[in-house]
Amino acid sequence: MLALETTDNWAFSVDIDVGGAETYANAASDALASIEALVLWANSPGRGWFGVAAFSWSWQRDPTTGGAIFVLASTALLGFAISAGAHDRLGLPADTAVNEVTGDQPATGTWAPVSKVAVTKHMRVLERGDANAGGSVRPGVPGLAGFHPSLAAIGTVVDAARLAAILATASNPRRCWVYQLHTGQWRNYALGAPTRQAQDTMHYQFDLPVGAVTL
Repeated sequence: MLALETTDNWAFSVDIDVGGAETYANAASDALASIEALVLWANSPGRGWFGVAAFSWSWQRDPTTGGAIFVLASTALLGFAISAGAHDRLGLPADTAVNEVTGDQPATGTWAPVSKVAVTKHMRVLERGDANAGGSVRPGVPGLAGFHPSLAAIGTVVDAARLAAILATASNPRRCWVYQLHTGQWRNYALGAPTRQAQDTMHYQFDLPVGAVTL
């Protein structure tokens, strides 16, 4: 999944009730940071249900839109209630007495192509230096070198339309979060102009130029 920072209004508040309602006020400007901040808040020792209910989140691809559907889950014995405050941005509808609530629309700025997003070459790379029989000269310090990551994905025409739609509302400069599957980490990148080319009669290959040091 890719979560893009967008220019949408992300100032929302949502009530969660586990034996007593409390209100979360969002301050993030992208879907990933918002859902993670919501879960962090819900699991804080300051909550009235701390030690009784723990919250977590997950996501799944929405094949209709190419976006990501969020799922908020809880271990509360009698379930929890949630208001509709996060619906516009995170897609989570109001519900009561549930152990999980599933979005009825994709979270704003999310992209979940059919192949998932491949993150490669997330490593520090120095340019070539000079070398001779007397030794070599590096053009910098390896530990301080820049990252040269690469993002790629395979998607359908639906995924192509979704990517174009979320890019139209992207922040300037464009910033995004991408999940790197083999490390289990979210990577924060500056995003350039994606390109696509036909992969076969039904799919595209997407290449997304990124920089690992965001502004």
